[in-house]
Amino acid sequence: MNRWLSVACLTTCLLMWLASLAFAQTTTLTGSVADAATGKAMPFANVYLNGSTRGTLTNEQGNYTLTGVPLGTVEIVASFVGYHPQQRLLRLDASPNNRANFRLKPSDQTLLTVTVRGNQKKWERHLRQFKRQLLGEPFGSQCLIMNSDVLSFKEEAGQLKATATEPLVIENQALGYKLRYDLLYFDGSFKKVYYAGSVHFEEMKPADERQAKRFRRNRMIAYKGSTRHLMASLVEGNYEKEGFLVYQEDPTVLPMKSISNRIVLAGSVGTDTTKGHLLPLKLKELLQPGRLPFERQLVSDKTLIVFYTNAVSFYSPYMDARYAYSEIKLPTQQIQLTTDGTITMPNGMVISGSLSDDRLSTMLPADWQPVKTDVEPTSTPLVSQGKLLLPDARLGRIAAAFNERFKAVAPVLFVHTDKPFYATGDRMWLSSYLLDAATNRRLLGETAIHVDLLTPNGKLVQHQWLRVTDGRAVGNFRLSDSLASGTYRLRAYTDEDDGQQRPAFERPIAINNLFQNISSRLFEPEPKPLDVQVLPEGGRWVNGLPARLGIKIVGPNGLGVSAQGQIVTNEGTEVCRLTINAFGMGSFVMTPEAGKKYYADVVHNNQHQLVPLPPAEKEGYAFSADIVSDTNLLALTISGTNLPSMDSVYVLIQQQGHLVDQRKILLQNGVAKVNLPAEGLPPGLNQITLYNAAARPQAERLVFVPERLTPLRILVGLNKTRYQPREQAILSINLSDEGIPAIAALSASITDAGQVPEDTAAATIQTHLLLTGELSGRVEQPNVYVKDNSLETRRH
Repeated sequence: MNRWLSVACLTTCLLMWLASLAFAQTTTLTGSVADAATGKAMPFANVYLNGSTRGTLTNEQGNYTLTGVPLGTVEIVASFVGYHPQQRLLRLDASPNNRANFRLKPSDQTLLTVTVRGNQKKWERHLRQFKRQLLGEPFGSQCLIMNSDVLSFKEEAGQLKATATEPLVIENQALGYKLRYDLLYFDGSFKKVYYAGSVHFEEMKPADERQAKRFRRNRMIAYKGSTRHLMASLVEGNYEKEGFLVYQEDPTVLPMKSISNRIVLAGSVGTDTTKGHLLPLKLKELLQPGRLPFERQLVSDKTLIVFYTNAVSFYSPYMDARYAYSEIKLPTQQIQLTTDGTITMPNGMVISGSLSDDRLSTMLPADWQPVKTDVEPTSTPLVSQGKLLLPDARLGRIAAAFNERFKAVAPVLFVHTDKPFYATGDRMWLSSYLLDAATNRRLLGETAIHVDLLTPNGKLVQHQWLRVTDGRAVGNFRLSDSLASGTYRLRAYTDEDDGQQRPAFERPIAINNLFQNISSRLFEPEPKPLDVQVLPEGGRWVNGLPARLGIKIVGPNGLGVSAQGQIVTNEGTEVCRLTINAFGMGSFVMTPEAGKKYYADVVHNNQHQLVPLPPAEKEGYAFSADIVSDTNLLALTISGTNLPSMDSVYVLIQQQGHLVDQRKILLQNGVAKVNLPAEGLPPGLNQITLYNAAARPQAERLVFVPERLTPLRILVGLNKTRYQPREQAILSINLSDEGIPAIAALSASITDAGQVPEDTAAATIQTHLLLTGELSGRVEQPNVYVKDNSLETRRH
């Protein structure tokens, strides 16, 4: 069963936590809490607005006053240790006499004063499953259950059931809330979980501004793509802009299928004149006014099909729309919600798919509101020449064509090997990670990946299918004694990689055959010329326009070569000197003149090599991007020749198929200089494409944005400093995220440091995610560019 179907009934429980919060209109609720059996008042009982930060305690007479309660439909909860909590769904108006009394029944758990655990290890295993299924991802590892000793577990036929003698106290150190969770029901298995409860939030005070910013950032991560985000965007009418595609399903019309008999989104969507399995929304019919100005009724007699395009999922049934996929069914054909997206009366609403994966670790109080400054950078673009224009229809068509091209993006794949080189007869151990391209989180569910080992000439040596469970796979190759020595290639990919714009995973593997008969060479081979490449920034080099050109010098062994040299004209006149680093890379700035040819005169080992530069174009655009001189700004310079005095261009910025930014820019006298805030760019490689006024691509540039977040701190310890041969060593690993304990899926390789040198040729998983995973070809010592943020390194 697909994971997106396995938690279909979960949201029905979760939605009952939410309460309507209209901050402009509130009232005061009063009442009392008493023992249902004796009628005695219960002092210091908790009374709170379910799913919010608003709550109070009863006084010594058992009475309470809860202020700031929003009008409309709300759920109020009263609870006390040793008693079953009581929930009441109320409809409040502006009357000053709003009152609700509670009568609590004693819990069966009150008689259990001592808990006896026959098997502590079994209880701890159950606790781990309980936490994993109740808290969820991605912040479950940063949630601490402060009183887990109040939990009891019972396992029958693979079903884990949990009860608690008192409310669970949970500190969510990712979102900055302390939760008081009254657990009503929990029943979980390996593939699915059903649970219910009520929750009261208390905001944690951040230690400093850095932690406060972290809380705000994580809250927006939790909000984006959630049910509340969807509902708020439907009310606002901007759901497509927020990344959602929403349709009503017509079961009487079959979805379109491809030649390979797989369901596709293209062709399945109907129009005003044609039928389709999926019908576009008519918001005026879908959303009806409620009884109060801030209330709405969502009305639909058909299942709602929801795609969230900012996340990738294997479990979308539409092969050309591998987005996070969900289905929403309304048994009563309507639900009640507020304008901020809070569902107040779900009426049995059932959500299956990605939206139902929300758990306690991503739960936000209903009185939390997304702040615009948390969503968008506060900095504004700076223009020193030219002008930013409003988006037009042509820019919209450019963006639409881009989204169509990247509507199906393959997941990110990384393979960790146990060492960088092997001898024949060795076993190569593999640990693989399959991640969502948009979030870099592990993909849930089961699938498979291909892993190939190829010879230096590209011939397939071995192939395996590896089973992937929740984004992780392991495997191994035994290296045959018949393999010749050389640098082999390890390649991994999924079926989703077909037709994609970014490459599958690949890394070099050195294999040495110690028993191979290597005949001594009778003569030295003739020296091969250096591979010298000179490329203009942005791909265009135009006469009369200054431009930066990059140079790369590679030796016969495929490694960069440090050399000296100069740029000269066909007449032998020196234009500029070349500075080449140890990796064989450098850059220079020059302005080509019409009618002249240019050469790179490279000197290596006292040997001159004259390499012609690409010819400059007569007219066109020169495009440069600089994020090195000022790391807070992305400086774009656009210039052109033979252009109208008020020509316009378009700029589109994307990463991994996700549109980051798009601009229309007016050139003044053929030049525009625009500084965009760098904080709006995601870390890693960002691709910038320049289009002319006719929406035709003219130039392209890649810029690397370093990771801004503080990396996890990893402490590794051993139980001893010295060991005897074959003695067992116990390794401890501690992870912390800014001082907070963290949980991670790890793979570790332990080798003899004296026998196996450090692996500098291949990228780490961090480097792969930020840099090499988006590049074709080989990057020499790629980890240097991620670890070293110096000006010199970033310029190359």
